[in-house]
Amino acid sequence: METSASPRKRLKPVLGMTAYLDDSGSHDGSRVVTIGGPLFSRIQFKAFSGRWNQMLAHHRVAPPLHMTDFVRDEGRYCTWPREFKWALFRQAASIINAHKLCSVSIAISQDDFNSELSETVRANLISPYGLAFFSAVVLGQGLMKKAAYPIRLAYLVDEGSAHPEQLRAAHAVVAAIEKRSDGFRPTAGIGFDTDDRIPALQAADVIAWASRRRHLEGALPEEFVPLNEVLQERVAPTHGHLDLPMGGIKMLADPINRWIERKGSIPTLADIIQK
Repeated sequence: METSASPRKRLKPVLGMTAYLDDSGSHDGSRVVTIGGPLFSRIQFKAFSGRWNQMLAHHRVAPPLHMTDFVRDEGRYCTWPREFKWALFRQAASIINAHKLCSVSIAISQDDFNSELSETVRANLISPYGLAFFSAVVLGQGLMKKAAYPIRLAYLVDEGSAHPEQLRAAHAVVAAIEKRSDGFRPTAGIGFDTDDRIPALQAADVIAWASRRRHLEGALPEEFVPLNEVLQERVAPTHGHLDLPMGGIKMLADPINRWIERKGSIPTLADIIQK
């Protein structure tokens, strides 16, 4: 029997979500590096995957879908007529939006980042892509804390992404800060997989690529205009985009550089990022 002296707490169910993330621009010397992708529940992920594979079969696209395959003049589908591309991209945007809770993207200027941190630091501690991922995890943490019910967010990143060890370290810092706070911890684990196995990582490629191209050029090229539908920030399900300013880069770079000047060694992220 329950008594007033020993009340039984009613536990709230916790919904599990996964952010599927890929990078764009980290390998090809682009002026801007982005990370981006959709957030799916397990049920929506399963439904999305079936519809996505059907779409690729219908349009005769050999999986996995990569946006670079449609870019002139090197992609294997680059010579498709505009109408064919529009039909595919309309359907892709529609399927992503039908199943995502939301989507996110982070953009960082490589020139700004490289001007603040040395090549040694970028290779051994944090790269522009590493900071973009860290920012995505912090953004995800904030989104989950604002939800009307408890949501725990895991991260699945494309295995071909740059500096996976930096991504693990960035994730570990956020998880450690949450653990010290002694409250609800919305950040779940991190994993890596390939886009040929996980269709949601193909959707992440679409979002990361489209976000970077729109950031660089001010608008998507005409052949890719239907992808604007998946990047809408004011229409549900929403897309959240962050262009990390120089001030945000310096908030990380300045303490790293001071540490190196004082101690003559490269710190860990945990040494620098503390709550």
